[in-house]
Amino acid sequence: ETALVLAILLVTTLMAILYLNRSRHILSMVLRQRSSLLDSLGEGVFGLDSEGRCTFINPKALQMLGFAQDEVIGFDQHALFHSRYPDGAPYPAEHCPIHRTLADGQRREGEEWFLRKDGTGFPVQFSATPISGKKRQRGAVVSFRDITASRQSVMVSPWRTPTRSPISSSVTAVPSGSAASFATSARSTDSSAPT
Repeated sequence: ETALVLAILLVTTLMAILYLNRSRHILSMVLRQRSSLLDSLGEGVFGLDSEGRCTFINPKALQMLGFAQDEVIGFDQHALFHSRYPDGAPYPAEHCPIHRTLADGQRREGEEWFLRKDGTGFPVQFSATPISGKKRQRGAVVSFRDITASRQSVMVSPWRTPTRSPISSSVTAVPSGSAASFATSARSTDSSAPT
């Protein structure tokens, strides 16, 4: 009778080990597939925890921002690459639409100004989507793309009158090649931003 119990335990243990190995393999495959999708996007994507610290960032975002992954993961994204307005003035986190998405769980999109590691800035079109957990915010996923090229097309040219951006009517053309080639008269394109 003892031998039968031991045999049943052994078979059950082996089946559990096989099941766990198979589950681990499937999970690993799914994670690789998701990572591959993020890596192949033409947009920058990063995730934030509820405190605004980066939890993941894709290679395109790293390329645009000039950072290495270990310089971003675990650090406050606002302090790293979103702490200044185009004119160089400090950008308080409480005015930041990404920070406000973390606070109130509302999806936001629009145009903002991101900073590279070397201190130069560039205009981005972004979307911040909250990640909700049970009864509380767990963070957000932010996707963005560099819109420098589209902004240059609205710059004043000798044969054209200036036009305005279809997303933000507050874009002002400034001389090409300046450090802040794009200035905004409004501090945020988010309509719920404090004035």
